[in-house]
Amino acid sequence: MAVYNLTAGTLPSNTGYPANVQALLDLFQSYLTVISDDSLNTIIVSSTTPASEDNNKVWFQTTSDVNGDPQSIKLYVAGKWEEFTPFVFGDMVLTSSSSTITSPWGVGNTTYVVDGITKLTPTTPTAPAGTQYKVYVGYYE
Repeated sequence: MAVYNLTAGTLPSNTGYPANVQALLDLFQSYLTVISDDSLNTIIVSSTTPASEDNNKVWFQTTSDVNGDPQSIKLYVAGKWEEFTPFVFGDMVLTSSSSTITSPWGVGNTTYVVDGITKLTPTTPTAPAGTQYKVYVGYYE
């Protein structure tokens, strides 16, 4: 399995938070570079799991609705598709209230066992109407 490194550029000082999700995505795109070897053949953009012959590719998973909104970026690791994430435990992301929250994400006010011993309960703020927070808790079964 190849390793794909993201290299972040430097944002200009006093860069404000974008007004909407599209502007945030555009900002990320402007300052991120993916460095890979020749095994990055293509990126699969789909709401359905890629075919087994595509396990060496990056899967940009979308929702299955008409808009096909971005859902996650996944890599095939150790026999299954796993979400690629630069997050650490407790990081929160605002998402649509209709989105299903699955591993490695969890919901706030729920206790998670982190290392087999440590129990952490992330607390999320009140989300705006039509949205919810998901909390990065790592992979759990």
